[in-house]
Amino acid sequence: MRPTEASGFWRKEKIMNASHTVVISCDNDEANQFAAWLNTNGHTATVGNSTGNYIDGTWTSADGDADEIMQALWSAYCDAA
Repeated sequence: MRPTEASGFWRKEKIMNASHTVVISCDNDEANQFAAWLNTNGHTATVGNSTGNYIDGTWTSADGDADEIMQALWSAYCDAA
């Protein structure tokens, strides 16, 4: 069966193959390591000054798509560790 746009697999691949600007909350214990991993995997990541996460300037707590991207990136980081 071929993956479709609606499938989780296709969406995760699309997210991982795009370049995102990521700001990671400062209260994440692994913020620096996660940012370094993102930067080596084609994204632009920094650790922020607040407890919010942002994807391409959008706060993940207020936007489902931004949150989905952050969750996919975090999952890929955890899988790589």
